[in-house]
Amino acid sequence: MDKKISISYKTFFITAGIYLLLPVLIFFLGYLKLLIALPLTAVSVFLFVLAARGSEGGKTELPVSFLIVTAVFAVLVTVLTGVGELVWSTYDHAFRRAILNDLITYKWPVIYDPSTQTIPEVIMQLRSSNDQGFIYYFAYWLPSALVGKVFGFTAANVFLILWNSFGLCLIVTGMTMFIGKVSYACHFLLVCFSGLDIIPYFINEFFLQIDEQWMWVDGCVPHMSFISNFNNLENVYQQAIPCYLIITLLLLMKDRRSVGFIGSLLFAYSPWATIGMIIICAVKIFTTKGRVKDIFTLTNLVMPVIMAFVFGSFYMSQSGAMSEQGLTAGFYGNPLTFILAYLVLLIVEVLPAAALTFTSRKRDPMYWGAIALLLICPLYKITESNDLTMRASMPALFILCVYLAEIVADFVKEIVALSREKGKQVEPKVFMKTLAVSLTVMGMGFVAMYMLSVIIPATIMGEERPEKDIVSFGHQSTPYYTAKIEDQFFADKPEDQFFFKYLAK
Repeated sequence: MDKKISISYKTFFITAGIYLLLPVLIFFLGYLKLLIALPLTAVSVFLFVLAARGSEGGKTELPVSFLIVTAVFAVLVTVLTGVGELVWSTYDHAFRRAILNDLITYKWPVIYDPSTQTIPEVIMQLRSSNDQGFIYYFAYWLPSALVGKVFGFTAANVFLILWNSFGLCLIVTGMTMFIGKVSYACHFLLVCFSGLDIIPYFINEFFLQIDEQWMWVDGCVPHMSFISNFNNLENVYQQAIPCYLIITLLLLMKDRRSVGFIGSLLFAYSPWATIGMIIICAVKIFTTKGRVKDIFTLTNLVMPVIMAFVFGSFYMSQSGAMSEQGLTAGFYGNPLTFILAYLVLLIVEVLPAAALTFTSRKRDPMYWGAIALLLICPLYKITESNDLTMRASMPALFILCVYLAEIVADFVKEIVALSREKGKQVEPKVFMKTLAVSLTVMGMGFVAMYMLSVIIPATIMGEERPEKDIVSFGHQSTPYYTAKIEDQFFADKPEDQFFFKYLAK
């Protein structure tokens, strides 16, 4: 008989909390003046201890074989999504690799001297000859960067693979604890959850043949898109994994005393996803039963203030990436065109999961909070690719992902039970439910399968990989990315910015 390991909610909370908090503490100690860093670190650790002591919940027994499969699954997903660059990956990884390289190579805080650029075309494209501060939500890479400072880049990359894999293991464990049963539906949907992008994709391939940047495997309308789990794990794993883990913690929480503490940690990893997380945390706080004073706890109030002050001032040092913004309808010109595009987006990306989970979750405030967030996100656009819609929707979409995993787990259990009852006729209602769930979940897996059909052959065939196109933001090897780097990662004259002037070392 397969041995089982009992995992309590408190143990899971502490483990996940350390995973999320450690990079934040490294940022405090590595980037801030010592007189600021030490008190903030001490207060943050104290608040975490308070949150951990107050964490309440039951225990979940997981088979050892399940945990082993989960670990193998996590490493496999990590590698196939390009973390560590062992396989062919998208051009986003050129930036990811450069970020890790510079966090290892440069002294913290990272400041670039334009005179170190040696490619003439790069020098010509730079709009400023001043020093440039490195601004980005790079907290996820900080543990790996520390390893790299001691043992080199290769060791940092190996550690990043392990760090990412451990994060995925925690997410699967949290999902399993929430649905209350051991099921590989958690593994499948963590990777494959998306809208039914297969429908607009094939309509375009065979009929419309629209050749525009916005029409791709994860997008079907201009200026708005909700991204599948696979593409999030591939292109913005540094945002997705902390976000998904925080959502599992919030769903497992039985009270509201530490919602603010856990939710606010996301600001270090993704300011965009934090916008959506604020709504989800507010729903959790104000709809969870309990004493009123549980809302006004130190863990709920102090940590969000610390995170907003430190990381808010850090991000505000650079605003070039937010140059394109406004009501999304304004980018369409015609209100009717926007309304049609908005409805198509919701029907393709939200309706399938929302419909399948409605019956079981229609009385759940978190369900309605997620739906409300997904209705609001597309209405405003920030950045050319609309990072607001893509990233602020992540918390809500993952809530639907977890709820759907619960439905699929129950569905599989019912199918297995029916298969053991020989000769019993399947009721039409059960048949229709089986058909609806099967087709929807299979359709959701299209994006992941499509991306794997690109990644695996490209790796085997030895196609040119983009991850080494940049190497370093301070010593760029090609001018192709220079304008984007300057807009998204550079803060001109950092010595004049509040963060660098008063908080940074």
